[in-house]
Amino acid sequence: QAVVDPGQVIAGGITRFKLSSGGVLLVKPVHHSPLVAAQFQFDGGQRLEPPQLCGGMSLLARTLLKGVPGMDAPALAQAMDDLGLALGPQVDADRFILGFQALSDKLEPSLALAGKVLREATLPDDELSKEKARALKDLKDKTDSPDDYVADLFSAAFFGSKSAYGRPIDGDAAGIKRVGPAQLRQLRDAALRPEHLLVALVGDIEPQRAREVVEAELGTEAWTV
Repeated sequence: QAVVDPGQVIAGGITRFKLSSGGVLLVKPVHHSPLVAAQFQFDGGQRLEPPQLCGGMSLLARTLLKGVPGMDAPALAQAMDDLGLALGPQVDADRFILGFQALSDKLEPSLALAGKVLREATLPDDELSKEKARALKDLKDKTDSPDDYVADLFSAAFFGSKSAYGRPIDGDAAGIKRVGPAQLRQLRDAALRPEHLLVALVGDIEPQRAREVVEAELGTEAWTV
């Protein structure tokens, strides 16, 4: 049985817990409104992406909410609506992030659904095909946006194409076309590792209760079921 971390109060009234999976939970109680907001941050991000699959992590963010076991994309979206739950995946050079906002009285089922997404997203092949087509169109349109385009050119010149910091987060056409279902799952397994997880949670909940509900969905036992 995992040892329960009693938590440590650090600066600003934030309580820090070590999860049984090796991840870290930071909790800041704020009781102004019946909401809880969080970020689930996994260390790595685009740094874990092979150069030949440039854009693969961005595709993972695009497809993460397209289904879980027992729910396709519309059913998952409906379940989120029913809970009043907002989830938003994003990626940068160093992190893969799932943003989270839920009603405090629906926190347990909302975290259960978010945990299921992080642990068991199905990444359907047909949804990947759709998102690849959208990503390629977005790349084509990007050349009409000077601010975005010049930022990519600067990063490539400054960091070089061998560095994750020198490659565009949204990828290039060749990399996006190379990402198939097997490659996407490999990227998911590399990116969403529980020992690399930092959960920052703010809202209408006490620290010990937050630890209990996060541990239930993102502790060692949850990831190994």
